[in-house]
Amino acid sequence: MKQKFNVNHIPALKQEILDLPEKEKNQLLIRLINKDQVLIEQLLFRLLEDEFDLNKRFEDLKTEIESTLNDNYKAIMNVKFNDKGRMYLRLIRGLSSKINHFAKVTKDVNGELRLRTFLLIESTKKYNQLQKEDTVIGYKTRLYQVSKIKTMISLFGKLHEDLKYDYSSEFYEILEEIIVNNLGTEINQSKLKYQILSND
Repeated sequence: MKQKFNVNHIPALKQEILDLPEKEKNQLLIRLINKDQVLIEQLLFRLLEDEFDLNKRFEDLKTEIESTLNDNYKAIMNVKFNDKGRMYLRLIRGLSSKINHFAKVTKDVNGELRLRTFLLIESTKKYNQLQKEDTVIGYKTRLYQVSKIKTMISLFGKLHEDLKYDYSSEFYEILEEIIVNNLGTEINQSKLKYQILSND
């Protein structure tokens, strides 16, 4: 296995780097940053964007989630029975990855929570028939959705009390309905206390 180096663990090398001429150090920094696309986007957001841009990123991704769920519905429902569930699970995993990217770039906990909630609600409403199927892939999909509720509970715990109140007021009722009617068995199996999202 190839050895991995950490500059912090090699004090002499770290000092030599810090002592490089400013111009050379800056060139090296830019070269390294250019190798990491996520870091570039993080810096772009942090240094050049503001709250307006954050809201735009949020709304753009929310619109993409909605349109992707709608645009793929007919294609998924028209494939062979055994492939429908797999395609649906792949679809929501892909959209969840986009939310992961949003969170990695912006560090916006409230935005991430609301996007994950939106994806759970809209995917369950649109693809309810597939998600409730008594098949192995249907069960896997329900377990996946429960894992995302677990993530949502963790995010909710990080919010300021005012944001918790706003979130619960807006989403808890419909979330409870979805969880009870679509994911009740899997929630009980996981012993997940989703009621935390009510903020009572």
